Amino acid sequence: MLAIDAAGDERNPPITGLTEQAIGRIKGARLLLLPAGPESRGHGSGGLAKLYAKELGAWLDGVPRRAVAQ
Repeated sequence: MLAIDAAGDERNPPITGLTEQAIGRIKGARLLLLPAGPESRGHGSGGLAKLYAKELGAWLDGVPRRAVAQ
């Protein structure tokens, strides 16, 4: 599991540590914390894939693939 949060998230502020704590309970889970910056939009940053596309692609490359039955 990959959780994406933004440093400037006003609804789920990372400073509370709640997301990191929850992620720690899930085996293999990772938190990607987007830095605050001129292109970020607080809680809305999750909708801006350009902010995390590279990291998401790298994470997806590491996801085990299963054979699909035909």
